[in-house]
Amino acid sequence: MVSKVILISMMAIIVILASISGCMGIWPTPTPTPTPTPTPVVGLTDEQCGFCHREAYVAIIGPQGGGHNLGCMACHPAHPPSPNHTLACEACHDVFHGVDPLLLNCTLCHYDPHAILRLNMEAMTDEACAACHYDVAAVVYQHPSKHDYVACSACHPEHEAEATLACMVCHSVISGHYPGLTNIECLRCHPHGHDEIPVVYVLPIPDKWCASCHVEPADIIATRGAGHARVACVSCHPEHPPSPNHTLSCNDAACHGLPHGTVFTDCLTCHVGGHNLRI
Repeated sequence: MVSKVILISMMAIIVILASISGCMGIWPTPTPTPTPTPTPVVGLTDEQCGFCHREAYVAIIGPQGGGHNLGCMACHPAHPPSPNHTLACEACHDVFHGVDPLLLNCTLCHYDPHAILRLNMEAMTDEACAACHYDVAAVVYQHPSKHDYVACSACHPEHEAEATLACMVCHSVISGHYPGLTNIECLRCHPHGHDEIPVVYVLPIPDKWCASCHVEPADIIATRGAGHARVACVSCHPEHPPSPNHTLSCNDAACHGLPHGTVFTDCLTCHVGGHNLRI
């Protein structure tokens, strides 16, 4: 009896395996999808390319396309225009901006070859900016200030020179300065944003601006300055800070020379200082 059960079980297993084997033979073996062969784009006009590639076409014929507006097929000799079917930058440009390693990667700055003049400023590092603008970087390095801790792109959100942010975007309130200064007025004293500490005067500079920081000298000259009270601060202090080295001599020919003759050659013998002419 046991032998008969075993025999029936083995026969059942054979039947099942045969059925599975037969079913497997029904399904065809999958065929891999062939890789499309690039098609030469001989005879196509740029306008025809633009029918499908509208965004790239509009960008390259616009002002940001720059020198890359050469015709689509100059860089894309085959279709589809994938990286494998696009000329490398160095095929045309060689070493365009110099041999600095940061400059050898064109896409570090020029992220869109169809808008080559549009730079990705947000992704730019200060080192990348310095690779081209090394003269500006040298000024920033040699003259430390708070601007050293601000990324280039924070003040230059676009690459064009006129795209620099106004001073007041960051410095809306400047402690110790005359209230209500505008960006243009900031630049009269601080004409160089990369080296803003030295003050270089560009006339006219109102005395009230000087007085906003130099309160005590302004009060003294207003009450005891005599004729000096009618002279602009920058006439005697053409540079900043107004130290003795940056202040005109009393005997300067541009001022009054020797008003009391050669007997009194040192004004400060009698006068306490240029702001207080009382004896």
